[in-house]
Amino acid sequence: MKTATRKQVSTETEFRTGAKELLAALTPLGGVSPARSPRPILSHLLLVITEGAEGEGKAEACATDLEMWLTARIPLKGASGTGRIAVPADPFLQILREAGDRDVEASWGAGGPMILHCGRDRFELTCMSAEEFPGCAERTEGAEWSLSAGVLPRILKGTAFAAARE
Repeated sequence: MKTATRKQVSTETEFRTGAKELLAALTPLGGVSPARSPRPILSHLLLVITEGAEGEGKAEACATDLEMWLTARIPLKGASGTGRIAVPADPFLQILREAGDRDVEASWGAGGPMILHCGRDRFELTCMSAEEFPGCAERTEGAEWSLSAGVLPRILKGTAFAAARE
């Protein structure tokens, strides 16, 4: 995934995917992650990358406000290494919005920042340790269902009157 024209950094985990696909998977999580909190880790998304066979990988992300946890599976075009990192939600999502149709390459090492490449653009995000992130509910095998993007908001709209306005 690295190219000869880019400055080589010592990394343990890397992944590549389309910005649109990544943004679609992470946008709902951005709504769960509070922008301001007495616990700074809550304004982050937990990314978990697992290297698979033949350079493919799996990725999941988690966000919480300590009352609600939301996880998402992320489609990847490639991955190397296995790692967990807590990336700041708002700056990360803003970069993805501006990336448009381009692919995004992300990499990080132990204790280092996340380096994002979108075309010729390079971003460095100061992240937090994944160990500080509150535990996300473990995914259990069993019933699984999916909805098209427009269905869930319509379902939730019927219960919006019961939500706190804080």
